[in-house]
Amino acid sequence: MAFTTLEQLPNELQISILKYLSTVDRYSSFFGLNSRYDELLRYSIPSEISEKYLEMDINDVSQYSHKKIKPEWKPTRIFYLIPTFAHRSTLGWLVNGSLQLQWKFISERTFQGYIQKQQDTDPRLFEISLKYPIELSSLFFRSYDFQWKIRDMSNFPIFIAWLQENYSKECAMLQQYCEHMMNLPYYYITYNDPYYQTYIKIQRLEVKKQISKIYQQAQNIWTELKNLGDFNYSELNR
Repeated sequence: MAFTTLEQLPNELQISILKYLSTVDRYSSFFGLNSRYDELLRYSIPSEISEKYLEMDINDVSQYSHKKIKPEWKPTRIFYLIPTFAHRSTLGWLVNGSLQLQWKFISERTFQGYIQKQQDTDPRLFEISLKYPIELSSLFFRSYDFQWKIRDMSNFPIFIAWLQENYSKECAMLQQYCEHMMNLPYYYITYNDPYYQTYIKIQRLEVKKQISKIYQQAQNIWTELKNLGDFNYSELNR
């Protein structure tokens, strides 16, 4: 009786079989076996990233990363994107129980420390990421700290100047509201408070403005990784 081994199957069938495995499992099982499998694995990697999943990552980072607004507030901050594979289950959108591509936003200040903790990862990943920084507005990150400092708004001149330049109408409304609150002995901000809603509106507009820029830089990183030809994608599962 004749037997057919896995390696004897044509490339079309090999690719079909590989699709049943996650990217991490494919590379963990077949990467480095021979040049043919390395090429098939490379072919199985999509050329374009998922805009849907990246937008989810953007929303997660912007909504749940709290950055304090201080008197020396900076209008923009530099971040670097790192692709990883993770279970998308935090907010209830686990996809078939498999690992999905997820993007980390690492600040310029902490990037070198992050690299030192990833010593077993191919250093070319970080070299590529460094080529495509993203400059995000500080209001890309929702700051609950500032929402409770209404009476201290005059102590943030750089922040006020930025608001006046980019959102003059909203800035005028916020300043008027702050002056009103200064005369009250006690105040408590609710979700429907006009100050809160105006601030959230500005934050959402800042996120919307920067989505296309983030997507382009993430796509550049992904394209360069694929063009390497010998990058082991299982290393992204860390």
